[in-house]
Amino acid sequence: MDNLSFNTHNIGKLINLAGRQRMLSQRIAFLASASTLFKDLSGQLDETIKLFEQSHAILVQGSHEFPSCDVNIELREFYLGKGQGDQKIKDYLKMAREVVKGSSTETSQFFSFAANGIVPLLEGAVNIYHKISLQISNEMTANLQNKDKVVKETLSCMADIAKQTKLISFNSSIIAARSGDVGKEFSVVVIEINKLIGEMNILIESGLAYIDKNSELKK
Repeated sequence: MDNLSFNTHNIGKLINLAGRQRMLSQRIAFLASASTLFKDLSGQLDETIKLFEQSHAILVQGSHEFPSCDVNIELREFYLGKGQGDQKIKDYLKMAREVVKGSSTETSQFFSFAANGIVPLLEGAVNIYHKISLQISNEMTANLQNKDKVVKETLSCMADIAKQTKLISFNSSIIAARSGDVGKEFSVVVIEINKLIGEMNILIESGLAYIDKNSELKK
């Protein structure tokens, strides 16, 4: 769990999980108030609270698939730092249970906390996960651009080598022609070298064209 980080595979699932928390919080508010009139709804409320708590634990503590909020400074501050998200959510669930039991917490106070405190809080969590997703996307784009740059530089070096080799081959063909019968065998080698240079140039041009095309699509 400590070695996990946010990536393209888990960030989308975390965004969905955080978004579902917002929906579950509203369901908890409805069931808590309705349970004061219809006691048979208390079972549904308990199940919803358990599901909410499980999801919240994953978002804060992480799991075998997801990193904990400690991995990201903004998330850690949101849940465990100044944002006090973790404590506020625990207080909210406690209030929901108190409403059902008919204890001190008034229904109006509970609804006010749900609407003005918890829902905006959970929306804030979703926004942070979206922000992390954007950061991951930008980092991936930057990495791809860097890789393209390295490949392009390598292909350019190969192109320079091909030009130099072609020049050497050209000079060698002149020498072979001047050498008469002695140079005939060598001229065959020169021809093969020229063929290889031609094939290399085609590959280099194809590679550079592919990189340029991808660069245009990323803009």
